[in-house]
Amino acid sequence: MPLNAKLATRMAHRLTTIEDFPRFDEAIAETAHDLVELWSTTPDRLAEQQAEELVRHMRHKWPKWEGTAAMIELYRKKFAPELPASNEAKPLGERPAIDCSFCQDTGVVRAQDNPQAVAWCICPTAERVKRDWPEFLSLSAGKTFSAAKLPYLPPVDPVALDKIRKQMEQTEPTQVDRCEFCNGVG
Repeated sequence: MPLNAKLATRMAHRLTTIEDFPRFDEAIAETAHDLVELWSTTPDRLAEQQAEELVRHMRHKWPKWEGTAAMIELYRKKFAPELPASNEAKPLGERPAIDCSFCQDTGVVRAQDNPQAVAWCICPTAERVKRDWPEFLSLSAGKTFSAAKLPYLPPVDPVALDKIRKQMEQTEPTQVDRCEFCNGVG
């Protein structure tokens, strides 16, 4: 039994020290009943601690009795906060900048002449994806991941591609430099 009636009645009697709290037996009994109902699903020890805290808060902070509705509201605020709806949008923060103009930070690109053919990009994101999720490339070509949503790899001059690879080999993985080939970050 979460909060026993005898303890709840003693707590309700303590509330009579608040100005304007009704002091007749029926009102005290109803307040005790409200306390029992508030903690009807809470384990014994926790229910006693929380009820004690609620009564102490009301006795110390309320110059006058604000009513049962205010007591229930205080209980909800302190011990049963309203949960957001499961489908409520949560702010995700600022959208991160895209570092690679080839793959749009997916790590994978597709050939323009064959949209189903996918390949690893040459950017640091692709290196991280290769290391952390090696099967991603095979999933990208299959039905699990839509290859149609992957960016096309523009036709690349082999000399420019070698230049990009050398540039990326010389930089730290966390450092991103401007790439002269794609005129962006790559």
